[in-house]
Amino acid sequence: MNNNKEHGYMPNDLLPPVRNREANSTNRLSRLDIQRASTDIKRFIEHRLEEDLGLVKHTTPLAMCAGTGVNDELDGTKSKSSVKFIVPNQDIPRGLKIDEDHLPKSAYEMNCEVVQSLAKWKRLMLDRLGCQVGEGIYCDSTSIRKGYKGDVTHSVIADQWDYEIRISEEDRTVDKLKEFVRTLWKIITDCEDYIIEKYPTILLDGHPSANKRLPKEITFITSQKLHEKYPNKNPHTKENAIVREFGAVFIIGMGWPLPDGVPEE
Repeated sequence: MNNNKEHGYMPNDLLPPVRNREANSTNRLSRLDIQRASTDIKRFIEHRLEEDLGLVKHTTPLAMCAGTGVNDELDGTKSKSSVKFIVPNQDIPRGLKIDEDHLPKSAYEMNCEVVQSLAKWKRLMLDRLGCQVGEGIYCDSTSIRKGYKGDVTHSVIADQWDYEIRISEEDRTVDKLKEFVRTLWKIITDCEDYIIEKYPTILLDGHPSANKRLPKEITFITSQKLHEKYPNKNPHTKENAIVREFGAVFIIGMGWPLPDGVPEE
């Protein structure tokens, strides 16, 4: 791979340098151990979400009925629209020569779409489950996002945790937001310690990355302050710059228009 070649989606200074390839965990662990470690990470974090935040794991939907407004349309563009399919909801005869186009249409046919995000769905579920203040759910969701180009930060398959917790109106503050972020960040850094202890060969002795760890504290900055700090950088390069400075950063106010009219991504 020529690291001097532009890759279209991101400038080269945001891509991992070739020199770090040898330190990649996929080169340090066997393929089977990579699966073991991935499972250990999921178990660790799920346990801590339950212990530290009091969340309950909920089964994740794979698809939803189209047109309900529950599925997330992401940025609303056609390329990032959800993958759609039809559920006939009728008995179809078996056989290779069956022409389904000539079968009568069921009155119960459903137009469905693959989940892209559970943001709205989780809030509906808090109400349906009767969650009180301090109660909530988390999901290990898998979604298809066909509009994304695969790179170091994106994939057409999104495998992520989603969580939602009911809070009181008085707690809808930036301070409460920071409290949740710090709790989640401690779970992540504790998980790093756990995995390194269990799989010490994941580190490459002598490589500069072997001594690097996630910072124990996370830095907060608003999108406005970030814009003021790096006024001449685009969203990707200024976020990269702030992380290089502090190691871990939570940006408050993402999506709000900035003075130049461009919202922070």
